[in-house]
Amino acid sequence: MSNYIYPSIYNKYAELNLHSTPKIKRKYLPDSDEYKYYFKLLNHIKKCGIVRFETKLKSRLLSYLNQQLYGRIDMKILRETHEELLNVPNKLQVSKFDLMTISEQLLVAGLCPTVRSANTTAFYAVRWSHGEQFDLSKSQVQHHRCILRKIGIDLALPCDPSKFTYIKQTSESVIELSDFVAPSFYQKVNRNFTITKSLH
Repeated sequence: MSNYIYPSIYNKYAELNLHSTPKIKRKYLPDSDEYKYYFKLLNHIKKCGIVRFETKLKSRLLSYLNQQLYGRIDMKILRETHEELLNVPNKLQVSKFDLMTISEQLLVAGLCPTVRSANTTAFYAVRWSHGEQFDLSKSQVQHHRCILRKIGIDLALPCDPSKFTYIKQTSESVIELSDFVAPSFYQKVNRNFTITKSLH
């Protein structure tokens, strides 16, 4: 597929926020209608989870379909290819996963007060997973062991690679796909073009 077609799916909110938001902030004042409209639309896009689907057909595919000459393109053939790609999401179940590192688990559980202390404790777990044995009589080791035991890691026991993971999946949800309907406040762009005939 990648040798012939390059499909891309963009997070529309992230794309606009990266490329358009800085321009809007430079061009318009915060109390202007344009500024307010843009951010109202941007927030709506974020709330709805809008994505943009883009397909790039590589020259190899266009040659194979005999569509490499601009003036001789058969839109029916290209439309069929496009429809096939649009139907891919209907055959798949899109899921969202929330993942947390050991450090993040320690912070979320309130077991470590700072990112630095969480990283220090997490590093003990990493060393443990690589087979390092600790002197359990040391107070520092006892301190980190006590914290890690609360998330199911015991430095006193051998690490079981089949059960241990650096990243924990905390939740999973299925993302429902649906067609987007433009909000009532959306202002359509006028795309009426005038064709002029050259006299030369």
